[in-house]
Amino acid sequence: MAELSSAPPLDAAPLPKPPFEPRFCYSYFALYGDPLLDPELDPYPDGYLARLAASGVEGVWLQAVLYQLAPFPWDPARSARAEERRAGLRRLVQRARQQGLGVWLYLNEPRAMPLSFHAAHPGLRGVTEGDHATLCTSVPAVQAYLRESIASLCRAVPDLAGFVTITASENLTNCWSHHAGKGCPRCAGRSPAAVIAEVNTLIRDGIRQANASARLIAWDWGWADDWASEAIGLLPQDVILQSVSEWSLPPQPGRHPDHRRRILHFQHRPRPARPTPLGLGAGTRSSRQCQDPGR
Repeated sequence: MAELSSAPPLDAAPLPKPPFEPRFCYSYFALYGDPLLDPELDPYPDGYLARLAASGVEGVWLQAVLYQLAPFPWDPARSARAEERRAGLRRLVQRARQQGLGVWLYLNEPRAMPLSFHAAHPGLRGVTEGDHATLCTSVPAVQAYLRESIASLCRAVPDLAGFVTITASENLTNCWSHHAGKGCPRCAGRSPAAVIAEVNTLIRDGIRQANASARLIAWDWGWADDWASEAIGLLPQDVILQSVSEWSLPPQPGRHPDHRRRILHFQHRPRPARPTPLGLGAGTRSSRQCQDPGR
């Protein structure tokens, strides 16, 4: 850790420019917590940023919870320290820019709220799972929250490189995020593709509303084969689609023993084509998992 935290040798030979971009990664130093508030949890020491830049990396990412970085209109206490976190994010963005790196935020939004919250705001409630229920993204007020929160964050941290979304896995977010949208009276009549593409579009609209240069990557992690093509077709043209090269491939000796989708090696299985061009990206994992710690 001490070696990786130090700057690379001054005589290190520059690497040739890889044929694809953006190229960003997660930190080996990262501990889940609140690094934008707690300097002791800094996942990106200056020396490590310099080493990443020298190795051809263009950016770094970290997880973000939107109500911790932008006003949460229904329960302002959840955003009580948002300005402090924004200041921490600006400092990280500035340090990264000094090495030629961008900072990306991973979003899994909007986060589900406890049932006690929904008792006070019944008109926002969508699908219930355990002791939480979704903020239904078919509700105009929730749509406005997503769009305005992203715009507010982009204005506060104008040099953000972008956002990466997961919309059909990890935490309970939109009503179709865990494939149970039939449990919502609004989303039951909408396709998963329509709801999930709409969430990404709202985030994109927030970026545009702020006139920001940030980019949006929509990762199709968890998207079902029977509606993925429709979702891709509904994404705005300036959204980058990040996909996985192993969707639904059969297991292989020495690999995971079932058909669950894994990012273990690359083997080409293209998503259904859409009629017009869309930026494409690919995700890999090596050694360190990028799991969301939860609510």
